[in-house]
Amino acid sequence: QEERVKRECNVIINQVPEKLSRESDMQFLTNECHIKKEDIITCFRAGRNTNSEAVTSTPRPLVVKLKSKETAQHWCDYGKGRKIICSDEAGETKERIFWINQDLNRADREAQFFLREERRKRIAEKARTLQNS
Repeated sequence: QEERVKRECNVIINQVPEKLSRESDMQFLTNECHIKKEDIITCFRAGRNTNSEAVTSTPRPLVVKLKSKETAQHWCDYGKGRKIICSDEAGETKERIFWINQDLNRADREAQFFLREERRKRIAEKARTLQNS
């Protein structure tokens, strides 16, 4: 329960390129995600950066601590996740997609995963029955 309370103002953004500076992450949040700077308390990368060459590998998740639970819920669309589409640094048409999600503890993540799997099974079963009729 304590863990949930600590995380309720946090959001997680995956696949944000790492540039090895907190300032570049803050710039991404304000310029690309359009999160107001005054709503952000801090941001950091989850996990350890094993070496400086890790910039080219899969980027670590960006954890953003926001000022209020309501702000975090707004950016997660109240638990559904929010899709952010950005153009690359050169301003070219290639789009990058990022999802802003709630910062959940392990038990809550596993429960959400189970619910998604059940929903997918129900949808697939419904599609099969419609296809057979």
